[in-house]
Amino acid sequence: MSPPDEEFDPYANDIGRWGASLATHAELVVGCLDAAKPRSILEVGAYAGDVTRILLDWAAPHGARVTAVDPGPQEELTSLADEREDLELIREPSVEALKRVTLPDAAVIDGDHNYYTVSEELRLIAEKADAGDGSLPLILLHDVSWPHARRDSYYS
Repeated sequence: MSPPDEEFDPYANDIGRWGASLATHAELVVGCLDAAKPRSILEVGAYAGDVTRILLDWAAPHGARVTAVDPGPQEELTSLADEREDLELIREPSVEALKRVTLPDAAVIDGDHNYYTVSEELRLIAEKADAGDGSLPLILLHDVSWPHARRDSYYS
């Protein structure tokens, strides 16, 4: 497992520097990817692209592709998508995008933190797996404990 780039600041887009981004757990994400060796990675809720960069850094030497889904990507993410051919940026809500995308080998779910959206994302992934060979992708979920587990917070 290789650590993230030393110049990478996981708090760059974390206004309160609370460590709310999955980027603060980059070594865990990279370790899971090393174990699963996915050829395709889907990121739901890419925001400014902090985790997207980690995924791309892992994907490049492994020949994997990354798809990021975010209905309102920040300028940093759109610039990253313009720079990187190995990144597809889908600018729509995850529940709509997941109806069309190919089932990935790994999915990072960190978008709208409410029961309906997350359960629909997981249902759509399971539905695609059932339609295929039944194999589910590696799924990494973020923001599943307090305070998210006890309230429905809608991004939009």
